[in-house]
Amino acid sequence: MNGEHGNLTQLMETIITGCDLSNEQGRREAYERCVRYADEHLAQSLECNLFLAEAAERLGQTQVMKDVVHSIVPVPEGARLHLSYQPDYGPVLTGNPAGLKYLSELAETLAQAPLSGEHVHLDWNEPPFNGDTYGLVIYREADEWFDEAAEDWGESEEEAEELSRSEIKAEEVFAIQLLGELPPGLSLRVNRVYPVLAMAKQCGEEVFCKAIREDDTRVWVFTVRDDRGEIFGLGLDLDDPDINFLTRADLIQFLH
Repeated sequence: MNGEHGNLTQLMETIITGCDLSNEQGRREAYERCVRYADEHLAQSLECNLFLAEAAERLGQTQVMKDVVHSIVPVPEGARLHLSYQPDYGPVLTGNPAGLKYLSELAETLAQAPLSGEHVHLDWNEPPFNGDTYGLVIYREADEWFDEAAEDWGESEEEAEELSRSEIKAEEVFAIQLLGELPPGLSLRVNRVYPVLAMAKQCGEEVFCKAIREDDTRVWVFTVRDDRGEIFGLGLDLDDPDINFLTRADLIQFLH
């Protein structure tokens, strides 16, 4: 690190003075000193994670990322946001004037961050989010990140055209296992196996549909019993990589 951030390097060297850096234990304790200093003195500074990144590289430790943007920009009274997912439109973000102004201030502050990967977490069950909503994580990345993402997207699209993730048929599905993050409001747990009680092709408006693409050819509604004992339908794409579609044979193998 150099230039205007060189003082952070000098600060870090001062903080770890006296630590034995010849062994892993000493380097870990040195990094813990840096983390404590960041908590006490840089908790509301955009240089906080830059400082921790420099220390992690210097000491060979896993970098700790602090949610400093959330601390720098307080939630104004009365701010309200709601994030939903509509199969026909994708994510839909709704906010009142105070909520949208808060979001813009977060984005403006995040844009000033000197470190790629800086981000802010907005939890679904904390203000300003309100009601049955998703949470939101906003990242700051350099232009190179988007170039790489575009290349990866092109490759994944080609692979999807060449070979579908799964050739399983809906009638073969005996149980489902959700592997990825679940939307709020569903009494389902990640990695738990849920037996399928029934299935249907039609996905009505009253059924939550986890769409992964516009083509709904492989979308089926699977009826399961959730953790509260309630029965409901869940629209899932048979090619969704975040879902394990288990056959009776799969479950028999688990028992042996």
